[in-house]
Amino acid sequence: MTMKKLSLSILLLAGLTFTFASCGGSNNKSAEEKAEVVEDIVIKPSSTTVGGKLGGFLEVEDKEYHLVKDGSFYNLTIPIRHNGDTPKVTLSEIVSHYDADKSAKSLSGKFMVEVLDENDNVIQSQQLGGDDFNKLIGLSFDEKANVKIAFHKENIAKAKSFEVTSAVEANEKSKENAAKATKTEPSVDDLEKSVKAAGDAVETAGEVFGALGSAAKALNELSN
Repeated sequence: MTMKKLSLSILLLAGLTFTFASCGGSNNKSAEEKAEVVEDIVIKPSSTTVGGKLGGFLEVEDKEYHLVKDGSFYNLTIPIRHNGDTPKVTLSEIVSHYDADKSAKSLSGKFMVEVLDENDNVIQSQQLGGDDFNKLIGLSFDEKANVKIAFHKENIAKAKSFEVTSAVEANEKSKENAAKATKTEPSVDDLEKSVKAAGDAVETAGEVFGALGSAAKALNELSN
């Protein structure tokens, strides 16, 4: 084999090796990318009882749930039922965490949904919105409400279960807001004064109209 043919063979072999290596690398990368694409994920509740101070009277149905992919997020819809037990706190005294800064109610509360891995470690935790909060504390016995929460895709593929929990704390703004409400609401004395002033105005108007009537009558008599 001549030197020219040998060089050509080496170049061809090197070219083929590079081509196969490139194809193999591309296929491996594609497989890795596909592995990262997670579709809907099936999870179950780690507990059917809603935890925390707002729990006890609320429960989650024991079944399989789906984290439904929506762009960069995964949505979870949970039906929660009032089981008839007595709440641990007076619900009429509690307001959503989102509305606490403008409420005179003494307690502020919130519900959280936590997604857990196979070892029950928290992957993500998200707070329910104010509308969902109000739906849950407004439930009557055996009523059910659907709440919806969205989780970011980061690490969500590790999700195996979830739990719903809650927290309650003192509303620091309640006294301040109650004082403001008291100032803006008219007192009984203010109402009585307003009624008396209105009565006096009516009486004065009657006297004016009476005087005008007498004057008109006198003018009529003079003209006759």
